[in-house]
Amino acid sequence: MPYSMEIIHTGDFIHMNDKGGLDVETSKQALFKLARTCVQSGITNALLDLRDAKIELDFQDLYKVAEAFKEMGFRTSHRLALLYRDKAGPRVEFFSIKPGAGAEFFARLASEQGWNVRAFGDYEHAIEWFSMTSPAG
Repeated sequence: MPYSMEIIHTGDFIHMNDKGGLDVETSKQALFKLARTCVQSGITNALLDLRDAKIELDFQDLYKVAEAFKEMGFRTSHRLALLYRDKAGPRVEFFSIKPGAGAEFFARLASEQGWNVRAFGDYEHAIEWFSMTSPAG
């Protein structure tokens, strides 16, 4: 079954401030713009490739972005896959938080609000999910 998909890399929406930290508001606005462009172009599936992210949003910021899906123009028929690095990187893991915990948290929040969002540590599994007739949770 054919489908439309857009791959969005971290460099497309992650913006840093002049102190080297994440500029949350600018990054959020860039992500909103990308989402609206996908919706207006009729793209029903987006893969957000987070594997090269050098910084992670905190859980409060992830919650705000998950709440904003409707504002972005997403419909419950759209699918968003979050692709994270499934191996521990150079960052120290505190309190045994595994790689991808933020992506999985975001996907859970968005799913609880009725959106088709899943987090994947494997590219092939994300693409397979897109090709399913009915998205499995």
